[in-house]
Amino acid sequence: MPVEKYLVSNNFIIKVLVTNFVSRKFYVNIKRITMKKTILLFASIICFVSCFKENDDNKIDLNQHLDIETLMEMATSQEDFNDDEMLESLSSGVISMGTTYLNHKGEWRAAHNLIGVNPYRQYIYDGKTLKCLYDEGDFDDGSDWMRFLISTKIKYYKETECVYDSENNSLIDVADNSVLMQILYYEEDKFIVMFDSGEVLSYCNTNNKNIDDAMADRLTYEEAVNMYKEAGYDESQIK
Repeated sequence: MPVEKYLVSNNFIIKVLVTNFVSRKFYVNIKRITMKKTILLFASIICFVSCFKENDDNKIDLNQHLDIETLMEMATSQEDFNDDEMLESLSSGVISMGTTYLNHKGEWRAAHNLIGVNPYRQYIYDGKTLKCLYDEGDFDDGSDWMRFLISTKIKYYKETECVYDSENNSLIDVADNSVLMQILYYEEDKFIVMFDSGEVLSYCNTNNKNIDDAMADRLTYEEAVNMYKEAGYDESQIK
């Protein structure tokens, strides 16, 4: 099945970034743009509207919070990488999200500054599926579902079958052909990843190699849902 037929168009990502600066009445409709072109456009837009931050010694302290300009600078300086090496690194450990930005009303906002939002997740990629890990108490939104998870301390995961699109450096959901994640930057075990079709941008790493520990005592999503139903909770609040 040709991947390009179903890829979420990168013009969605471009539209999100351009919305703040260009009239809503016109935008560029681009169907198949390579990852490199996308990154260059990101950089162009950001340079157009903000002062681009650069370190005097051209070094980036990866232990500190990274601003959006720094992430874009890293992405635009990214040279073509070996897909096999990148995928091996991506599957070598638990994919953990660090500095994260959300598209909030057309503007990139640091996730830790947004009240009532918790986009932070861990993922495990095995070459065929992508597991999204959820822990009890990730975010109490007041729903019966979250209260159930907190009270029972249930940890679970959702597993999605996926394929890798080398043209756009993306993991594609086999079921609905949506983009699960797009790799904008890679170096050793560090990545800049776009999630949720351009809604979440995060600096990630796979430093944690203890995949077995991360999966220990973790239920499938279906198992967690069944326990929730058996407890008599309102099924409409299942996330």
